[in-house]
Formats: sequence, C-alpha cells, structure tokens
Amino acid sequence: MGKNANALENLTFVITGATDERPRDEFGNYIQALVESHGGQMRGSISGRTDYLVCGTYHFNPFLGTVGTIENGSKYRKALEKGTRIIDGDMLVDIINGSGEV
Repeated sequence: MGKNANALENLTFVITGATDERPRDEFGNYIQALVESHGGQMRGSISGRTDYLVCGTYHFNPFLGTVGTIENGSKYRKALEKGTRIIDGDMLVDIINGSGEV
C-alpha cells in the first residue's frame, strides 16, 4: 500500500461505523492512518467539500450505546443528502493501490 504515497492528495474523508474485525475506535484509527499516510485529509463531519465517507459495516452510537445498520447513522444519511461518495475500507485500499475509482 505504500507505493502510492500521494494517492489521496487533495481528497477529504470522514469516517463512520465499525466492523466485526475492528471496533469503532480501532476502525477509525486504521482508516485515519491510511488516509493521512497517503496524502488525504480527515474531517469529523460531512460537508459539501467531503469527497468520501468511509463506512464500517454497522453503526454504533456511543451516547446511547446502541448498534444498528450503517444506513441509520447520521453521517451516512448526510452523505447521501450531500451526494458524497460512500465507500468501505476495502474500497479505500483499492483507491490507494490504483485499482479503485477516485
């Protein structure tokens, strides 16, 4: 994955969710490290300037302690409203490796 060090340059990302393999914080740290080590920028919320929302497989609300489908998350819904591209971690790796669509 290191061969395309600037593969994500000038792109902005937001993270949401978790996976069975990686809980929320671990998933977020993993995606953030991938994005930043390949020239991308991280943001905490969706805006008109967000290029990608990187999603886990489920949504966890830390305030309520509830778990649900990723489609129920507020970041996911806002990304849909704004027309932000929604991808998962594997698709992010594909973009970094040059085999995914930017």
